[in-house]
Amino acid sequence: MTPFMILSHHRSRSNFVHDLIQAYPRFECISEPFSMHSGIFIPIDLVPWKASEFHDTILHPYLKDYPETAEFLCELRTFLVTPYNSHARGMKETMLFEKLGWLKRFIPELKVIFLIRDPRAVVNSVMNRSMYTLWNYSEKIPAYLQEHYCEEVDLKTPVHYCTWSWKIRTGLAVTDLNQFEHITIRLEDIVVHPEEYLPVTMEFLGDTVTDSQWKFFH
Repeated sequence: MTPFMILSHHRSRSNFVHDLIQAYPRFECISEPFSMHSGIFIPIDLVPWKASEFHDTILHPYLKDYPETAEFLCELRTFLVTPYNSHARGMKETMLFEKLGWLKRFIPELKVIFLIRDPRAVVNSVMNRSMYTLWNYSEKIPAYLQEHYCEEVDLKTPVHYCTWSWKIRTGLAVTDLNQFEHITIRLEDIVVHPEEYLPVTMEFLGDTVTDSQWKFFH
């Protein structure tokens, strides 16, 4: 079965959807293999990687100085594309929005579930956890806007940084996910109308909902 990725902004309840899919014994999902390498990837969050920058051996010029990380990513790719018979393997990530062109070259067959949560809830959760500090929004967001937006944006508070983080990443997904076979799912739809949207999600992954998933959901 085809490898998949759950892609969402930080604090979008992607862990819940990750666990919900993995409640099916035939599905394995790794949580944030890129984000967990925080010392490597957080400093280059929102730094685009183009498809043309993909390299067969070192994967990307940036990783030339991190051969162990490149080796890990190669092992991750092998894991994702070679599941057990009738199984599927995937990952969930809160990064890579600006690196989707490169990712398509890295794992061409990848399918993507783009999970969206109400941005008001996302911003509130990011603020409550002070994750804008961890992800260095105060530097990353202005730098991205200066490089990629023509209009001048007035950023005064952490709320502005968090809001623009959601807007930038969602915009990148809308623009670049057309390279992949993908589906967009709202968290609120899964929670309020699971009988409709959970089957849609599993059908996209090539299977049906199981009793173990309904049990986990409830």
